[in-house]
Amino acid sequence: MSVGVQLRLYWATVGLTAILLRGLSATLRVLKAIGLSQIIAPGLLKLAETWRIRGEKPWTSSPPAKSEDQVIWIHAASGEFEYAKPVIRELQKQRPELKFLVTYFSPTYRRQVENFPGITWSFALPFDSPRVWEKFVAHFRPQALLISRTDVWPGMIHRLSEAKVPMLLFSSTFGPATARLHRPARRLTLHALKQIDEIQVVDEADKKYLLSAAAKIPDPVSQLEPWRVRVAGDTRYDQVLARLASPKALPPAWRQSRSWIVGSAWAEDLEVIGPAWASMRGERPRLVIVPHEPSSQFCRAIVAQARSSWGAQHVALASDIRDLPHVDLDVLVVDQVGFLAELYRDAWIATVGGSFRRSVHSVMEALAAGVFCVLGPHHRNNREALDFQRVFAPGELHDLHDRQQAAIEVVFNSEECRASVEKLMNQLGHHPHWRDWLIAEVNSRTGATQAVLEWLNKKLS
Repeated sequence: MSVGVQLRLYWATVGLTAILLRGLSATLRVLKAIGLSQIIAPGLLKLAETWRIRGEKPWTSSPPAKSEDQVIWIHAASGEFEYAKPVIRELQKQRPELKFLVTYFSPTYRRQVENFPGITWSFALPFDSPRVWEKFVAHFRPQALLISRTDVWPGMIHRLSEAKVPMLLFSSTFGPATARLHRPARRLTLHALKQIDEIQVVDEADKKYLLSAAAKIPDPVSQLEPWRVRVAGDTRYDQVLARLASPKALPPAWRQSRSWIVGSAWAEDLEVIGPAWASMRGERPRLVIVPHEPSSQFCRAIVAQARSSWGAQHVALASDIRDLPHVDLDVLVVDQVGFLAELYRDAWIATVGGSFRRSVHSVMEALAAGVFCVLGPHHRNNREALDFQRVFAPGELHDLHDRQQAAIEVVFNSEECRASVEKLMNQLGHHPHWRDWLIAEVNSRTGATQAVLEWLNKKLS
């Protein structure tokens, strides 16, 4: 089947999907009105919300760009907006004359996008209909489109290519889990990627996988030229380091040095970590727990469990000691949001939440603060969690049985967790320079934001 036929079938499918979502949204409104909202599955509610936000705040209701405006369009599906933040900040510093249009697909990140300073327009991305993009481009007159990481829509790319809008895909990753590079979407995806002026990938493995996937299709229409793909790194490193460079002030009582911090913790994580901490031999590190969802009920339950099951004597909620001078604690439960990056700076070891549940949250903040990590088995969703298992602290091996210390270790149960943390605490006590070494390792991975700016400045010159 030719790319042209696939594209027409794709557009027909998008149109049908839009009709179904409109009907679903109307049906759910009726169910809510008659008091049956409890029977609606959460997934259906999110689908309906995806449709609703496009009707609630349509792009057509916004004032159009003026002829003299230099508009940069940035698209980030959802959490991919984190990769776009350092790009927007640097462009605001270096090119204050630019105006920014940001689109997103999922409603999850809507508020974060709307509240980000300096954005002129923000909307949910229109559905990928061929009739939309000509009007959209005429309305906003974008000088370039920057796509953060993923979310390459074939119809959108096709129309923007026809309109000669320069396009960049940045901080992108490709591998066996990239569903769009498998049948039946592979040919259409590669056709779209070929129309993007430059694809900036995180590392050489991404480039190799993408080009090998393209080589499997003999059709020249979908062949991807190697010069179009550039290894440029991950802009999130720039974002995390910018966050750490401007820390918030922590109340003195929250400053727990030599701590083991559990960031974005879930109950499943604490089922392993609590007993591991309780069974540690000798002096235990201070345990700082930052729940992913810090409800009052969950936080107070952790305090009670720490006292009754883990043998902790000095336990406190962060909100209860906020105004006190320094307090030595066994366990601190942080029932406040927005301080995790600062708390990492006092820690020696981190366990990032979700790794004993379904999928780990970001480990990058901990690593950037120089904190070694002990993770559970559910970490394969996170690239850094995999990569830093192969990054080893400096030092010579003195025995055939010695093992170099990795920045990230993986454990599977409480006993392995206890042993790993005890060993790490001992080693970090003997090698305090390892923290600075790890910070330098993370800093060496910066620069992806500058690569985006270099590309854009060439297109705007």
